[in-house]
Amino acid sequence: MPKVSVVIPLYNAQNTIERAIDSVLKQTFTDWEIIIVDDGSEDRSGTIADEFAQKYDNIKSLHQANAGQAEARRHGFSVATGEYVTGLDSDDTLPSDALDFMVTMAEQHNLDAVFTGSYRVIDGRVKLDTQRAQEGVFAPQQLVTPMLSGNFPYIGAQTFSRRELWNNPKMFPPSTQRLPREDVYTTLKMTLVAKRIGVYNKPCYNYFFYPTSSSMAGTLHTLSHYCTLSELVAQALKDAGIYEPHIDDLYKMALDFVGFQVKYYDPTDERIMQMMSWPTQGFPLKHKVMQHLLPYPALKRKVVAANAWLKKIINH
Repeated sequence: MPKVSVVIPLYNAQNTIERAIDSVLKQTFTDWEIIIVDDGSEDRSGTIADEFAQKYDNIKSLHQANAGQAEARRHGFSVATGEYVTGLDSDDTLPSDALDFMVTMAEQHNLDAVFTGSYRVIDGRVKLDTQRAQEGVFAPQQLVTPMLSGNFPYIGAQTFSRRELWNNPKMFPPSTQRLPREDVYTTLKMTLVAKRIGVYNKPCYNYFFYPTSSSMAGTLHTLSHYCTLSELVAQALKDAGIYEPHIDDLYKMALDFVGFQVKYYDPTDERIMQMMSWPTQGFPLKHKVMQHLLPYPALKRKVVAANAWLKKIINH
């Protein structure tokens, strides 16, 4: 049984999947397996994965009908055999010492999960992500507020955890629902079942950053998608018995989602009207601004576009 399973969901990434796999092959820590789940790719992605699986005994290539990234990740985790699991998106890479560091921290401090920092790769240039978290070993409840309110940068593929935490099939969104930012939901669910979580700013992930992507341009998915995601997150908190203390955190998360990700909506929609009425005293400025912009979707689109442009300038 390998120490670590690296799960790579794959969809139409023929230009980047080799780079992702190569980054695992070059790890200084070598007791790993790669599980690639081809989610019905229409290009050569699946063929490339099969070629690697034929060449290396510790690489598995699986195929499924297109069902979305969450289902591909669920599939990969369900067949993983490592003591620990971590994700890698097919257009990203791992620094060569990433697995070594995460395994070392988990073993030294008896951790159930490890969150780490990342590099941003922009137009071929590598930059340290400027978002930082408080380092140390935490109980789950200490991370919920920063995680939901946008003050915890380490959510998503750069999460390393014991495989046993994922045994419950409800760790993932319902298979019938394709959602944006499903990593917010799955990371929260995993955090709530862990006991000891290590948070470190050391970069253990290379995020290839595209400022013109749909997420940065404010065009990703719909109001309904994000409302459904928010409802699932709220239900997860209710199931854990910690909903009431985190209502403000849920408001901040929803304002982030709708403010920055949803481009077109009807400002008279009941859900938007409800968001306009939320009490936001004491909230960070960005949440207050987004709430005030909700009645004016055209103006909000311009503000979000300007924000993306500024980020591009700053990151250059």
